[in-house]
Amino acid sequence: MQGTSADFGNWFLIVALGFMAGSFTAARLSANLGIARMIFLGNAVSGCAALSLLAGLMIAGLSAATLSYLLLFLPMALYTYGRGLSQPNNQSAAIASSDIAPGAASGLLGFIQLITGALVTQIASLILELGTVWLAATLVMFVAGAFLLSRNH
Repeated sequence: MQGTSADFGNWFLIVALGFMAGSFTAARLSANLGIARMIFLGNAVSGCAALSLLAGLMIAGLSAATLSYLLLFLPMALYTYGRGLSQPNNQSAAIASSDIAPGAASGLLGFIQLITGALVTQIASLILELGTVWLAATLVMFVAGAFLLSRNH
């Protein structure tokens, strides 16, 4: 993207700040909205962000040559903002699901998060070989999966 690794790192900072802002927002809103609404809201925000990234990449011509930092990182910051809204509430729901062993529920959730991250990291390079648009499509699929999995809350 005609930049340095430092440029990439600086832009990536807004992705981390998006998650942090979402988590701070969740801390303020969760008591009023409840767990189920916060999970839905976070998934909706992340879904809009993933769809905007997908649309932007498709409009840009499906080419990494036209990919810009702005096109990539602004939707990703919004995506992680949504994750920051939903993830703390998902964790709270998971821990509350066990009256007998909340520590085990928390540990299992951490394991699932880490193993999912490891698996996605392994397949991301394979998906990227198909084109940048497929990474955005994968994010859309992940949000769709999050909606399906959170229907019971």
